[in-house]
This record gives sequence, structure tokens and C-alpha cells, in this order.
Amino acid sequence: MPGTRVAPTVDGSPTAVDASFHFIDADNTKSSVNILVDPAVADADIETLAAAFQAGSNASLWKVERQEVYTGVPLASNALSDDIVSVADGVRLQTKQLTTNAYNPAYLLAPLGDMILPGPLVDTTNAQYVAWRNAVQAVLPTGFALLNVAFTQNVQRNQSISPGT
Repeated sequence: MPGTRVAPTVDGSPTAVDASFHFIDADNTKSSVNILVDPAVADADIETLAAAFQAGSNASLWKVERQEVYTGVPLASNALSDDIVSVADGVRLQTKQLTTNAYNPAYLLAPLGDMILPGPLVDTTNAQYVAWRNAVQAVLPTGFALLNVAFTQNVQRNQSISPGT
């Protein structure tokens, strides 16, 4: 049994929008800033903000992101105290763009205990794992393929195996 979800349904009615502005300076150092904006904000308003950022900076604005945010109340009591309780532990599904070789990992944080086999290895036949893997695969950009899956603990890498079919 998983923890309790309190995040609202992803239905086109976000609770906020996160606007991110990415810069690169003359020394090739990248940095970004985020600002939460009203969900009803128009694209033109974010563009006006982007133009104002660029007009006031020596750095080059090279990427702007607009991300819908669906926020619930973060309560530890909604999480289970089971085998793996830390969000520092997870299942890492490594994906790769086959043309550019860009990596795009997906993480399932604090996975259910029966998803992890001794070793520790990911049980790629586990129904919850398969559903998550398939959902990740369904939203990947064109040209990305699944490479491997591994259980990760506190950012340490462990043995990777095939992600299953």
C-alpha cells in the first residue's frame, strides 16, 4: 500500500505556475531563477518578464520554462513508515536520446519495499514498477530509449539492470 496523495489532480487547473529563466554568462557559467506566478498569467506576461530580465542582465537568457504546479499540503503523516521511507532513496530509470546521447533520468522516490529485491535490485516484474516505467516511457520526448534501472541510496549508484520490456 502506498502513501496518501494530497496533490490535486493534473487537470489543466494548476494551483500555481513556475516560470524559470536560465542564463549563461561570458565565463560559460549557467544559472537560473524561478518565480511562482498566478496560474491565469498570460504567455505574453511571462515574455514581458523575460524581456525585462534580459534588458537588465549582462548574461544571456537562453531558456525560459513555464511549468504548471499542482500543490497539496505536505504532511509527513500521509507517508508510510515502511521498508524504504526516505526520499533520498529511489529507483532510477535511465533514459537516453539515441541521436544526441543526452541522458534524462527519472526517479521514483521512496519506492515500495516489494519493488526491491536483495542485492539490492529492482524487481522489473513488479506491477507498480511496470506501471511507473510505462508511464515514464509514455511521456518521454521523441528519440529517447530506456537504458537501465537501478536502486539508488543517498545518491550512491548501485548495480544497473535492464529496465524490462
